[in-house]
Amino acid sequence: MMLPAMRNGLPTHWLSPESVESLRRWCEDESSLSLQAIRFVIGRVVHVAGPITVPAAGAGDNPYNLPVGEQYFVVHAEMMMQHRWI
Repeated sequence: MMLPAMRNGLPTHWLSPESVESLRRWCEDESSLSLQAIRFVIGRVVHVAGPITVPAAGAGDNPYNLPVGEQYFVVHAEMMMQHRWI
C-alpha cells in the first residue's frame, strides 16, 4: 500500500502509540525478538484518526515531531500474529 508523503518526505500516516506498545509487549512476552528486529508486520487497520493539524510550537502535543501546520493521520492497527518477518 502506498501512502502519501508530506512536502518534506515524512509520512502522513503514523502508527498509534497504543499499536506500537502492543507490538512491543508481544515482542517481550511471546518471542525472543526485540521490537527493532522486526522488519515487517501484517496487521489490520481498525481505525484512522484525522486529519490532525500539528499545532504551533509550544501550543500542544506533537508526538511525531512533525513540522507546525502539517496534517497527519494516526492509524490504530492490530497485528496479525502469524504474519511477521525478521
